[in-house]
Amino acid sequence: MDQTFCIDYSQLTKREKKIDVEAEHISELVHRNRMKNGIATIFHSERISLTFSSLKVESDQLASSFLSTGLSPGDRILLIGSNESLLLLSILACARSKLIFCLVSPHFNDSESLVRIMNQGAFKAVCIFNSNAEIIYRLLKAASPDIARSERGAVKSTAMPSLTHIFIANEEHLHAGVYTMSSLMETKTDLSLLPSLDSFSTHSMAALVQSMGSTGVTRLAAVSHFQLLGGARSVNHAFGLSEGVRWESLHQSIQSLHQDSVCVCLPLHRGALLPLLCLSPFLSHCTLVFPAAEPLPASVFQCITYYNLSVLLSNGAALRLLLKIYERRQTALRSLLKVLLIGERVSPELRSQIRACSPSTQLIAVGYVLSETASIPIMADESININKLVGRTITGFSCSIKEIKGGRPGMGRLFITPFQPSTFLGYAPTFDQSELIDTGDVAEVDEEGNIHIVCPISDLVYDQKGFIFNHKPLEKILALSHLIKGSQIIARPPSSFVACCVPKKMPFDPHFLKAELSLLCRETGMRIPPFWAFLPDFPRTKTRVQKFKLRELLSEGKLELI
Repeated sequence: MDQTFCIDYSQLTKREKKIDVEAEHISELVHRNRMKNGIATIFHSERISLTFSSLKVESDQLASSFLSTGLSPGDRILLIGSNESLLLLSILACARSKLIFCLVSPHFNDSESLVRIMNQGAFKAVCIFNSNAEIIYRLLKAASPDIARSERGAVKSTAMPSLTHIFIANEEHLHAGVYTMSSLMETKTDLSLLPSLDSFSTHSMAALVQSMGSTGVTRLAAVSHFQLLGGARSVNHAFGLSEGVRWESLHQSIQSLHQDSVCVCLPLHRGALLPLLCLSPFLSHCTLVFPAAEPLPASVFQCITYYNLSVLLSNGAALRLLLKIYERRQTALRSLLKVLLIGERVSPELRSQIRACSPSTQLIAVGYVLSETASIPIMADESININKLVGRTITGFSCSIKEIKGGRPGMGRLFITPFQPSTFLGYAPTFDQSELIDTGDVAEVDEEGNIHIVCPISDLVYDQKGFIFNHKPLEKILALSHLIKGSQIIARPPSSFVACCVPKKMPFDPHFLKAELSLLCRETGMRIPPFWAFLPDFPRTKTRVQKFKLRELLSEGKLELI
């Protein structure tokens, strides 16, 4: 009989053996599942598979090794890396040793940004993984040359005064003051160094997660064991990850693979996804498959076919590009049943592409991630218009809208609770607690509770009458011009705005571009921007334009307006 899949907004189902989530922490979860059969995670490019037992044994040993270097429970450690087996083991090891961990992307533009986050979190240790290890270490030395003259476990840095320990996974070069991860893994330390499992507090700080930095400077938010586990459980339940036949070995025939075997094409270092991507095997007993260290590798479809995977976790924009490549092969991904796309609206064209490549897909869902919840508190499927809406809050979360000046009735600032019952622990360094989390987004809620994200509150543009001006259609129309690469609309307080554009050709005539783009606006019925600015390129991260930096340039008088 055909199965029907949909997002489940009901309460978490009761289990045969009731779990007291108030009394459970990450290490207790790993310990409780240590005897389960089968593979928990596969790292395809590394040719490594980890069982529940090996995750428990190896993470405990690494946790003990961390503490043997002089680190103490409660110290903070920054983990810099991509989707690698050693990174997953280090996360579980930090949880077991009560080290407060934080994952960040290895793609730093300069040493200044690395120093900023090190000092922001007052990290005592930094752990750098494989492919980017040498680059990150050079950035550390550039920021603080005295690191190269330090001893292991006693690093001295004037730029990063809290730093004492550096761990590095690249074994090709040995450095002063650095522990290698291989030496830690090979050293059999006394497990009695580990804190007792009974000594953990589920509501204590377990990790720091990095908030999204596309609309402002990134911040570090504290989350507890309870919030990490609760958020992951809720997403697993809503998306319907479930236990089936276990994988017994990496090379088992595809006929006996697990029903919910998951292809992960999302980065571990994105804080909101951390619990889902690390803890799902322990919660739903599914198997996670990481195709490669980079979150969107070309081998993703090869992995889906090779392992007969039924679930895909990805990002919509990147998946669109990969599907265009895959369509040329004219082969179907028949095992794929569910797709969860994170972080953006999903167009009808992308959904058609997915179903053309995977005709068996029965559930395409979207998720709104919020780092401060370490979860995906809002989800939706195709029962609503996911081209426009992001869905409703799932079990454990609720939202509220606080009206703002100049908005339509029902429009306002979106607030979300942390996983209930708990309190948001706040941001570093002050950690001021609160009952609600300010998402920084403007939203509307329809009669059924479905949420439409209008834009980040910092991106709001007001017209001369003091009403909010919907600038998104104007950005899209301007971007259609063959003269420019893209456009961004930013406010010019108190009641005007600037169209920032990147010309396709250099040099350019700004007055000619203004005239041509104004004509385009007139022909399409769009409001003509009162001010224009032309730049060589937008300030951006690897994937996003940083509008807050455009606003800074405007306020500092560094944008030439015409």
